[in-house]
Amino acid sequence: MRRGLSAFLSIMTFACCRTNLDYNAFERASLADQMRMYDNEAQHGCISHPATYLFLIAQNDSAADAAAEVLPPSRSTFPTSDAIEILSFVNARGIDLRQHVALRRLEELARLSPDPAIREQAGRVAREIVAHQ
Repeated sequence: MRRGLSAFLSIMTFACCRTNLDYNAFERASLADQMRMYDNEAQHGCISHPATYLFLIAQNDSAADAAAEVLPPSRSTFPTSDAIEILSFVNARGIDLRQHVALRRLEELARLSPDPAIREQAGRVAREIVAHQ
């Protein structure tokens, strides 16, 4: 039974993910297209190395703006935890986000998100931003 379930899940994952992100195309895409491509694949659970793609998004000068725009309370389908990770990468690049709307959004999520994992992640990244030197 267990072996059959494993095979079924493997087949379903393959069928679902046959359009997995093309790294080279993603790297060359505009920020808006990168966000759209990532969101499409994330909705299907088809991103094999999300940190790689989030890091590429974070290299764009407007990444903090784009990530802040998709954080709740927006109705975006972009994964909240991934948007928070983009902001962490942007901060790690040395970009000062202490006066950015992203910090306020993160602080709100850290207080108000119904998901404890999101509260913890948002709080951690907000503290990293505030401690930015």
